[in-house]
Amino acid sequence: MFNIEPGALSKMIETHLTSGKCPDKDKAKLKELAGSLHENDNNLMFVGKLKR
Repeated sequence: MFNIEPGALSKMIETHLTSGKCPDKDKAKLKELAGSLHENDNNLMFVGKLKR
């Protein structure tokens, strides 16, 4: 589980996109997600399983 504020998530997305390590297939999804975030939104929570 991962809980983060929208502003911090936007910064993380921008950092990842500019790092050059982001696959092309994921860039559009991340840009869409970053565009939908607003600093006054509630925190976001991600829940998932790690692959081994």
